[in-house]
Amino acid sequence: MIEPVCRDYQLDCIDEITTSAAHGNRRIVAVMPCGAGKTIVAGKIIQNAVKNGQRVLFLAHRRELIWQTQEKLASFGVESTVLIPDEPYDPSALACIASIQTLHARAMRRKTLSLPKSDLVICDEFAHAFSSGTWQKILASYSKEYILGLTATPINRCGEGMAHCADAMVLGPSIQQLIDLGHLVPARYFCPSLPDLQKLKIQAGDYVQNQLEEHMDKPKLIGDILENWSRICPTEKTIVFASGVKHSIHIAEGFKSLGVSAEHIDGDTPSEDRDKIISKFRRGEIQVISNCAVLTEGFDDPSASALVFARPTKSLMLYLQVAGRVLRPSPGKNRATILDHAGVLYEHGPVNQSWDWKLEYGEQKTIGEAMRRKKKQAKPITCKNCKCVYEKRLDCPNCGVCPTINGRAVPTIEAYLQELEADDLPKAPDRKQFYCELMAYAREHNYKPGWAFFKYQERFGVHPGTIWRNLEPIMPSLETKSWLRSRQIAWAKSRRNPANA
Repeated sequence: MIEPVCRDYQLDCIDEITTSAAHGNRRIVAVMPCGAGKTIVAGKIIQNAVKNGQRVLFLAHRRELIWQTQEKLASFGVESTVLIPDEPYDPSALACIASIQTLHARAMRRKTLSLPKSDLVICDEFAHAFSSGTWQKILASYSKEYILGLTATPINRCGEGMAHCADAMVLGPSIQQLIDLGHLVPARYFCPSLPDLQKLKIQAGDYVQNQLEEHMDKPKLIGDILENWSRICPTEKTIVFASGVKHSIHIAEGFKSLGVSAEHIDGDTPSEDRDKIISKFRRGEIQVISNCAVLTEGFDDPSASALVFARPTKSLMLYLQVAGRVLRPSPGKNRATILDHAGVLYEHGPVNQSWDWKLEYGEQKTIGEAMRRKKKQAKPITCKNCKCVYEKRLDCPNCGVCPTINGRAVPTIEAYLQELEADDLPKAPDRKQFYCELMAYAREHNYKPGWAFFKYQERFGVHPGTIWRNLEPIMPSLETKSWLRSRQIAWAKSRRNPANA
């Protein structure tokens, strides 16, 4: 097995961690974005420690992360033991990779196992040390050992820093620096809808889950997802993050109704079934995978290039974790597409901005407050015609429509937004082709001749006139079918609730 070659910034990060420890810091958090190679950094540090006869304990909270880490250590020539259910454990091994849940159950609760001796404890996804009593009890037992925490987001869900968990912070490269180096791809953003969430309760820095799912699991929102996905990125491998289990199932069913290969997974999906679905997605046999709170950590498929945010969140930590799923480069992939149906871009801004990571934020208390005071936020424009989000110009770079300017001030939502390049955006719909597709759809379903006329008027706000009446019908595209389905969903909803019609 060939030993991985560390990139320059990874070696710099290792040097800074070593220097910080030499200066007396025993608890260090290393901040590296998703895709920067945190496991490579950990593997090199463990290799150096084991060569010096030191013991290392690597803690992770998911089974797949444990196997990934053991495989990476093997590539560095390091033999390790694992501490997870149904696997042999060798307490004499210098390197141990342990499930935090298994270690806590055996050593702290049942006391059937002694805590592994260690000179260095490395914690994957160190942000969990904030709120998890399990993590805190384990780390408290290693009060004299060196502790290194690895994370892409050194904050909790409320945006508070890690001063109570760490003595020092080592900053790796930023997301933009990794994009410039070609280790991540840039993202383009679309915000076709912005749900009203003002009445939802907020708990522990984020929306209450059951209220969020009830609010988001509406036919109109599901229709919006399908319609806009079909228009913007219908050929891309896509990950959907839903607001709840039922919401995710509905979204997957919507994609299937369009003939798109799609599946749903959640925390209760049997591990064997979940592994099969993820494997099919990686092989390209499934184009869309919809999930609820499963793929935020420990999942990487660089060929996935589109992300649907159907789950609002006030948590910057969760936002960056989710967005990081589609930023890794892959052959033929030069950018990622983020469809924001949940207002997260307005809430947090683009992922490649400069995040002001600190151990603590003083009087501001959270990173959100600190950044709002640090710089003035840009005010984006959402095109009412094509829903493209842009700034620094009046006319839409996608379809050319200018927003209507009223003679009075109107409320705006502030956000950090990067300018979207016109060449990166899909073209405005061909109206003649759309009308021909409507005629074909009407013929196929035995609709009256005037149906296509009124559907055209419904979409564009003007009637097509009589000039196109003699054109030949054209087989409807996926985008047109998706738009028609969204109209059918809206009509069905209005029939069930006449007051909302």
